[in-house]
Amino acid sequence: MSLTAKLRPVTRLCLALLIAAVSLSGQAATPASATDPVDWRTCAARPVPLSPARAVDPTLAKALTAKVVAWQKARRTRHPGVSVAIRWDDGRSLTAAVGVGDTKSRRTVTPSMPFAIASTSKAFTAAVALLLDHCGILPLSTLASTLVPEAQVAPSATIAQLLLHRSGMSDWLTDKDS
Repeated sequence: MSLTAKLRPVTRLCLALLIAAVSLSGQAATPASATDPVDWRTCAARPVPLSPARAVDPTLAKALTAKVVAWQKARRTRHPGVSVAIRWDDGRSLTAAVGVGDTKSRRTVTPSMPFAIASTSKAFTAAVALLLDHCGILPLSTLASTLVPEAQVAPSATIAQLLLHRSGMSDWLTDKDS
């Protein structure tokens, strides 16, 4: 079985969670701990608009860029390019980009260049799942097989078990039979 075929059920489950978040975002839901309907935006950690952008002290910008350059130089063979962005609550924002995004073309990294984030996306998926559970929209006790029937997980595996890596899903990196 190809790597793409092995990842397909996992990708579909992540998409199912995100689609549920988007499609149910305008609907009210009843949280487990309350009786009043609550929209997921109300449940979010900080549902307020960001402050307008403000300038950052040039000394701070230089210091960040120097740190990013030094970090990337020390790890050049592993990380040929790095992009960093910081946004403060008061509207200040700062970016630094160094190195190349593609070692073949030597294309320079820019702050707006997209990066493949791979397993980092698990944290975002988990955050959405926890938010949906907190708002009573999609409980962590939901069976994964009801969302993605073709997923190769234990029949009783829940979203919570997926988040804890206890769903019965094989390790496609090491399991040659999966």
